[in-house]
Amino acid sequence: QATSQATCDNMEYAADLSIPDGYVAAPGEVMSKTWRVKNLGPCTWDQAYSLIFAYGSENPNWDTSKPADLSYVVLPGQTVEITVNLTAPTASGEYNAFFILQNDKGVNFGKVMWIFIKVQ
Repeated sequence: QATSQATCDNMEYAADLSIPDGYVAAPGEVMSKTWRVKNLGPCTWDQAYSLIFAYGSENPNWDTSKPADLSYVVLPGQTVEITVNLTAPTASGEYNAFFILQNDKGVNFGKVMWIFIKVQ
């Protein structure tokens, strides 16, 4: 029996590997934010899967950030590290952005992951 798309792709947030919440960034600092996630579904993820911007602060223009494609095939039960490259705003303040996984059919799935920084 075929599995539905909803149960095919499922993920678990495993770890925040860089840029902890509340990180103080220099104005215009180039940052690499990395998360580790686990494939909990029965379907294999390939390089057509990516981490995309979901929502967040409008000011940094992070919504124009390029999707982070998976760098290798992730079998059910395996983990993968996904990195997005972002540039901190030049204006002082607090900024956040939320990202979500998207499958090869353009369907978003799993929990959102975020970055929260302060620029001083």
